[in-house]
Amino acid sequence: MYFMVLGPLEVRHDGRPVPVTAPMHRALLAALVLRANQVVSVEWLIDQLWGTSPPPSARVTVQNYIRRLRRLMHQHAAASAPLVTRAPGYLLHIERGQLDLHRFEELTAQARHALAAGRATRAAELFRQALALWRGQPLADVGAEELCRREVPRLRERYLEAVTGRVAADLALGRHAQLVGELQALVDEYPLREGFCGQLMLALHRSGRRAEALDAYRRTHARLVEELGVEPGPELHRLHRTILAGEAARRALPAPAQLPTDLPGFTGRADALRRLDELLPAEPSGTVIAVITGAAGVGKTRLAVHWAHRVADRFPDGQLYVDLSYRAPSEVLRGFLAAFQVPPQRIPAELDVQVGLYRSLLAGRRVLVVLDNARHAGQVRPLLPGSPGCLAVVTSRNPLSGLVVAAGAHPIVLDPPTVDGSRVLGERAALPLGSSST
Repeated sequence: MYFMVLGPLEVRHDGRPVPVTAPMHRALLAALVLRANQVVSVEWLIDQLWGTSPPPSARVTVQNYIRRLRRLMHQHAAASAPLVTRAPGYLLHIERGQLDLHRFEELTAQARHALAAGRATRAAELFRQALALWRGQPLADVGAEELCRREVPRLRERYLEAVTGRVAADLALGRHAQLVGELQALVDEYPLREGFCGQLMLALHRSGRRAEALDAYRRTHARLVEELGVEPGPELHRLHRTILAGEAARRALPAPAQLPTDLPGFTGRADALRRLDELLPAEPSGTVIAVITGAAGVGKTRLAVHWAHRVADRFPDGQLYVDLSYRAPSEVLRGFLAAFQVPPQRIPAELDVQVGLYRSLLAGRRVLVVLDNARHAGQVRPLLPGSPGCLAVVTSRNPLSGLVVAAGAHPIVLDPPTVDGSRVLGERAALPLGSSST
């Protein structure tokens, strides 16, 4: 049998509905399902069904309801009914995979683990699978007021936590502009939930809409003070300070020029250079990402650096470069922020706040970012600009398919150079930045 509580109460066997029609039978079954694989006392069940006003015959009535539920389960399942008597009450045995709530909890736990490990694409997919199990208000057709008063808020909280996690994964994937509308609706529906406000601020901030991000904070701040008499929590306050710092810092930013020396006499790779040139939009509508991949020594770094020098004048607000070999995103971001003369004491310790400050500094500007020798997509995502006008070139020996699928990156695969091109490309040219020439 399969039990569903993430919406109206449903029971199915072999894909067919098991009719539990009597309101009190449904309420009793819901209480047992929500305490699946746990012994619950008769007194606890009476409390769930009738609250503080049980009838004199409540104990006998519960026993009769239990008997009818068992009979119903026997009628629709070939195996013995999972509802058994265990002192001081009863136990409903539900196997793994027989309850939507259990599946939801498994998926969200996997999603949080993936997000913590930097696998945002997988995390977003798992959160979406978990949220798809919800069919509406939990226990929507169960009339036991005491049971619903206690259980529905707990279930709704789990749902909102999963929504928060899914939005966090999408933010990590750079889907800032796409999230703004959804987050505005969530903030309107849950105005005292600071997490949604913080995510809306991040989405607006990373979309270059800093004034709106600051206004979202002001509205939430005013509502918390007015309705609860409290200030926003430290996380939201810290994000607000970071956006303010980014706004102040970007007013007089330097233009870093970090590109390594170009290789003299570069020849070949005409097709790859043409494809890179085609990524330069006349009217930028989003961050452009190019991923240059190929075997070791094929000339990925030389191509990226040469092309970056060719188009540097298209990015007057700066050109950033880093060799990602064995370097964590947080370390790289500190270097990038320092390149924009952000004082060390104003660089946040938390990676996600560093990302917000970095992207806010780049918002509204034209900056070229070269990320050399990336090992995996998770290492790259925090370093990508988040607004139109910027362009990122990533080189790697690995396909980085996660960036192509989730971030819309343009893959450019380099084959070994031709005989003519190998006279130049085959020579390893020392680059001032970067420990390896690829």
